Parts: sequence; structure tokens; C-alpha cells
Amino acid sequence: MLLLVAPLVVACSAVEAVEPDAPKVTAEKASLTKISPAGIELLVELGAYNPNDIDLEAQSVTAKVVLDGKHDMGTVEIPQEVDLPSERQIRVGVPVAVDWKDVTVVAALIALKRNVPYDIEGSVKIGVELFKMSVPFHVSDIITEEQLRQAVGNPPDGGMR
Repeated sequence: MLLLVAPLVVACSAVEAVEPDAPKVTAEKASLTKISPAGIELLVELGAYNPNDIDLEAQSVTAKVVLDGKHDMGTVEIPQEVDLPSERQIRVGVPVAVDWKDVTVVAALIALKRNVPYDIEGSVKIGVELFKMSVPFHVSDIITEEQLRQAVGNPPDGGMR
């Protein structure tokens, strides 16, 4: 019996040794690409490094957008299939679009008469065959007061049309 179990134990320990290391994902930058009465569109630029001897694949990105530390714009999942070559650093831009959940939020943010910071908390789902993981990232930037006014159709100087 022991002779039958020993090869199985060795085989199982060899499978564990093959499990890939976690890739490193860094959010390098976020920028506002569009703002409208419907919502906002952002571009998140991510860097990813795969430290393994095998190629991996990013399958999707999940991103939660919060304005001014308190206005949750929601969480979106973006299908984003990207090859992560072994032992290489790559960069990828991920478009993130969220709708205004409540139009009064836009008015409240404009009433602040200042730039509004935003945060994007996210994760990248990475996997190959049986190996699957989620790698988190965070990035922050601002929406200018002028850009906020554009969301409701006001001219940039706040004047009348």
C-alpha cells in the first residue's frame, strides 16, 4: 500500500510547484476621456508584469469609480483579453464608462466650485487553465470644475448660451 501512495504524494507535490507566481499589476494613470449628461468615460492605463516562465492571460477588468470620496458611480466589469507574455512588462489602456446614478450628484459636484477627485478601485482577472486569480489595483485623478460644467451642457466659462 505504501508503495502505491508514495508516487501519488510525489506527483501532487510536483503539481503545486508548477503553480505560477502572481503577476504584478500597477495602475499608472487615469484620465477623463468624455463627460456628458449620461455619465463619464475614463481611460485607465495599467502596467502588468508576468514573472513566470509561462504566458498568462488577463481575462477581464473590474473597476469601481467613486467621486469626491463619497459618490459611488458603480462597479463595471470590462472584458479585456490580453496576453501576458512570460517575464515581460506590458502596458494596456482600459476604457471605463459609468452612468450617473443620480443627476443631482452632478449638480452637487458643480456647486462645490472646485476640482473633484475620483478613485478607481479595481482588479484584473488573470488565468490560464486551472490557475485563476484576481490582482488588485488603485488609481486616482481629478475631474476639473470646467469638465463638470460640460456634463450638464454649460459652456466652459459658465456663461449663458
